[in-house]
Amino acid sequence: DLGDVPLPRANDNEACIEAITDFYREVGEAGCRPVSIGGDHSITGGILQGIAGEGARLTGGEKACLLHFDAHTDAYH
Repeated sequence: DLGDVPLPRANDNEACIEAITDFYREVGEAGCRPVSIGGDHSITGGILQGIAGEGARLTGGEKACLLHFDAHTDAYH
């Protein structure tokens, strides 16, 4: 358990997404496969950018699989 992503500028959404992306990129570079539970839907994009974005070690820049359990489909597309 790595705990929560530190968000020193919690009121700045763009800074938060950048921090989430950086955090998950570090997790991927360590060779770990993250499992994320909780949070709102605004974190999903940052997580995917971190683990599967350009230059991401975990997927080699390839697409990632997302298994999403949620009663709401607002993050469907």
